[in-house]
This record gives sequence, C-alpha cells and structure tokens, in this order.
Amino acid sequence: TIGIDIGALYLLNENITISGMLTDLVSKYQWNTTPIYDQEGYITADKFPLLKKIGVSYKFDNPNLIAALEFENSDAGTNYLRFGLEYNIFEGLFIRGGLDKFNLSNTDAPSRPSLGFSSFHDFSTLLLGVNYAFVAEPYSSSDRHIIGIDINF
Repeated sequence: TIGIDIGALYLLNENITISGMLTDLVSKYQWNTTPIYDQEGYITADKFPLLKKIGVSYKFDNPNLIAALEFENSDAGTNYLRFGLEYNIFEGLFIRGGLDKFNLSNTDAPSRPSLGFSSFHDFSTLLLGVNYAFVAEPYSSSDRHIIGIDINF
C-alpha cells in the first residue's frame, strides 16, 4: 500500500505562519485471508479517512515563544483541534506543552495533554538534538514517553 500526503507552509510575515495539509490521499489496508485459512479467502480493502488540516502559528519576539493551533477534519466526520506552546528558555533549550485531539464533535471525549523539551548542541559540523515528550493516554493503562534524536549535518 502507498500513502500520499501533501502539505504547504506559507510565511505570512516574520511572526505568522499558515499551513495546510491533506493526509492519506490514497492510503488503505488491503487484507487477503487466503494464506491464513489455506483455502478460499477474501480480499478486503479498508480505506483510511482523508484528513484535511489547516494551522496557524505565531512567533512572539519577547518572550521567545511560539503558539500554534491546528484544525483537522476528516471524511469520517471527525473534527479535532490541537494547540500548543514552545518556549525557548535559552540558546538550545526549549520546553513544550499542548493538547492533542480536542474533539469538537464530542467535547466529552478525552483529549491528550503533553509536555516535553528539546535540547540542541552545535558541534561545528553538525547539530545534535535530544527530544523528550510525555503524552497522557486516556484509553490506555499507561502513558507514552517519546524520545527522539536529531542529527543535522
């Protein structure tokens, strides 16, 4: 299966960035049960819902803060809002917080709050970064801890 996403960023001015994205344009799962049952099976295709996203971010100069907001609509009838903040404490250290999947169609559904940080260090020929995020999972017995490493040459 092949999935196609397309998106664009537009820098309106020094402080405001606007974005748009279409996700899962032709994405689907295709299931073939013949090898499982070793007899006549079925081939089934389940299409992913098409996601349409628009966003805007504002970069404040003082304090050194970025605020972002995104709206997501799907052809499955979902309408989600996401928002977050990133604060540059000092050179190379950022803290972040936000809320994922605030369901505008069902405000009783739980959202997923998150907190995290990034630290970057410049080694003359490359930029090395470490990222950490904590994401509260409302439908799981445990929350998520996400760790990433960035290497920019």
